[in-house]
Amino acid sequence: IGGEDSEAKSVFVKDNDVYVVGYQKINGVNKPILWKNGDPAINLSVSNTANYANSVYVSDTDDVYITGYVIFQNNTSAVLWKNGQLDSYLGGGVNSIGNSVYVSGNDVYVAGRSDSKPVLWKNDEQTQELSENGYAYSVVVSGNDVYVAGYGDSKAILWKNGVAQELNTNIGSARSVFVYGDDVYVAGFHNDDNAIAIPTLWKNGVAQELSENGEAYSVFVK
Repeated sequence: IGGEDSEAKSVFVKDNDVYVVGYQKINGVNKPILWKNGDPAINLSVSNTANYANSVYVSDTDDVYITGYVIFQNNTSAVLWKNGQLDSYLGGGVNSIGNSVYVSGNDVYVAGRSDSKPVLWKNDEQTQELSENGYAYSVVVSGNDVYVAGYGDSKAILWKNGVAQELNTNIGSARSVFVYGDDVYVAGFHNDDNAIAIPTLWKNGVAQELSENGEAYSVFVK
């Protein structure tokens, strides 16, 4: 949809509309773009420096939330866009990245990284530092429970309300989480004993290896 020098990072479908965010190189600089039904609906650029959009979510009220990051003088700051306009800087001046956005009622959650630590923001405020080091890639809310997938101490981790569940014992990472009914699905990878990455789907913490090597980046259940 973006032609050469572009990358799609996240897709969201609501009613008959398909929203995609990513970036496209314009005049030699990466610019965050929202595509709607294949057309470049909004250029989200904050400045003349590189900007990136990583995740999109459309709320029940048709508000379009996008998270990603901007680069200023070799420093990154997680940001949140609402309906194409910059809503907030989440990082507070610290090296930070927004990776995933999810809306539940009036609450907006963003999972990402700040100062090399996996973090969760709620309504623009950092509410949880999930681990001493690592990355948070995906956030989903189900009822009163908030699930975050990522890694800490080089292991794939699912956090539920801030409490960590290690999904593997070797090196690994959880990239995506989805809740369907009473079941929690996580996609990612773990290394085998020969340090080969194995794409893995965890269902309620039980691993299913998907092939002999590679990584899994997203999961959706319908």
